[in-house]
Amino acid sequence: MVAAAAAYLAFTNPSLNHPNPSKAVTLLTNFTTYSLTSLNNVAKLISKKVSEEPVTASRRQLIAVKKKFANEKYGAISEEEHPVLKDNEEGEESDS
Repeated sequence: MVAAAAAYLAFTNPSLNHPNPSKAVTLLTNFTTYSLTSLNNVAKLISKKVSEEPVTASRRQLIAVKKKFANEKYGAISEEEHPVLKDNEEGEESDS
């Protein structure tokens, strides 16, 4: 589920310019059998966590990974603005 949600985030991120995101998402849901609602819910959590800077119990910020992936060598992905996903995006079916 996490891998599928990460792929969903990549397909739907406008800054990554996927040539046909809706077709990619359709293939993803067909092959994984996860609903769009399920993928969207997990993708929202991933997107939220990527933008956070974790803090330890001793209040020390853990920013090494974020700093590493801010480098152009890694596509500056940690500096990228992640899309804000809405609940039940684009008339998705709910899990019933």
